[in-house]
Amino acid sequence: METGKSHRSSVLSTHVPPSWAANLCGIPQWRVQLGMCSTPIHRWKVPGLPEDVELFIKREDMTGCALSGNKVCKLEFQLAEAIRTGCSVIIGCGGRDSNQCRATAVAARRLGLESHFLIKSGDMDPESLGWQSNMLLQRLVGTHLYMVPVADWTEQNVITRMDRLADDIKKGSGKKSYIIPPSGYDLPGLYGYFSVFQDLISQGLFDKYDDLVGPSAGGAMFAGLAIANHLTGTKIKCHGIEVTYTEETVHHRLQHILVDVGLPEIRSQDIIDVISGYQHVGDDDVQKDYDVVVDVAMATGVILDPHYGARAVRGLLRQVNTNRHRFKGNRLLYIHTGGIFSVYEESMQVYLQKKLGTAGVVPWADGNTVPYSTHA
Repeated sequence: METGKSHRSSVLSTHVPPSWAANLCGIPQWRVQLGMCSTPIHRWKVPGLPEDVELFIKREDMTGCALSGNKVCKLEFQLAEAIRTGCSVIIGCGGRDSNQCRATAVAARRLGLESHFLIKSGDMDPESLGWQSNMLLQRLVGTHLYMVPVADWTEQNVITRMDRLADDIKKGSGKKSYIIPPSGYDLPGLYGYFSVFQDLISQGLFDKYDDLVGPSAGGAMFAGLAIANHLTGTKIKCHGIEVTYTEETVHHRLQHILVDVGLPEIRSQDIIDVISGYQHVGDDDVQKDYDVVVDVAMATGVILDPHYGARAVRGLLRQVNTNRHRFKGNRLLYIHTGGIFSVYEESMQVYLQKKLGTAGVVPWADGNTVPYSTHA
């Protein structure tokens, strides 16, 4: 009978990097297949888009169901590395409604791995975590959750706690842990975004589009895309709309990544345009983000998450309407990073009930009447 360890090893497949990445450092030898990492592109006419701008969307939200989102291709390399190094536990961190934690938890369980996550918590009552959206899915697959006070939530403190947790798990169970850092970045994961870029190339990236744009929450995804663009001749321009960290923090992280892959001579500022100003969210901003979710869904059928995606689209629309010179051309390709489960948050439901009410709902008790109404 196959043991759990041998079964996990059997899911590994050989990874051959694209030719343009063959001379980089830290090339992973293995990957696992988790999702549909070749996703479609289509035209996207969002409300508020200038008539002379052609916007297209790369549907990274269609990598899977519970495994939807841009994190999936990254996890194919990170979890392969975990298995290769004999780890049976995955440790990560995030907010209560983290897409990263949800995708990691589902992928880990699929591969027979445990998942343990530090959760940034304003309220230390376990009941406050709730049973909605991404948190529901994490609980459904048996994730271990550790609530950390907001006051203690700095990158270094979180790293220290994750290391301490890994040591404790090792002492208590003998199990080895693979730690995904707070930024979500490590070398194996970077190659997941290289694979996304290679998919874009196969879809005509260089001929059909001038600019690549999307949400950035620390820069891991756009680090991969920007480095890949540089290595293939900088034929397009990359823009990350930063919704979490400062522009300086993103460039600092990317500079370290460039060193890690063996490109220390490249300046981060020369390969990516970080669009900042969307990190700090007040009540008015939340309302605007929710409005974007509804407006885009009603107009295009594409569901954005009310945090990263909505904020990034709001930022994109502002830039193309007021700051057009920062773009290389007028053919823009937006990376939809997923996050659909966030629309099931209680706050989003309360907003929708107030905004939409019973619009579109008509009682039809009598089958002999004609219920259609333009005012429904």
